[in-house]
Amino acid sequence: MPAASPLGQQAEQVCHQLQTLLETLADCTPQQRLETVALLRGSCEELLSPALLEAMAAARDQGWGLRRIGVASHYSHEQVRALLANRPVGP
Repeated sequence: MPAASPLGQQAEQVCHQLQTLLETLADCTPQQRLETVALLRGSCEELLSPALLEAMAAARDQGWGLRRIGVASHYSHEQVRALLANRPVGP
């Protein structure tokens, strides 16, 4: 397996930190666990969904096909088509 790029290494570090945080939740109350996981989920979706769409659109603008974008992003080409068709336009 090839070595991860510097960006890939940073992403792996963030995933590791997140995993460590989630492991510490085992000792928390159900209320604390649920609130924390819900906060993390919402925050990640708010950050990653627009970034994913922007990356897909940029790849498409550079001539990438739907299947190639799908392989790189772990989505089907039909999901990529739908996401790009339904993305918000404008500032």
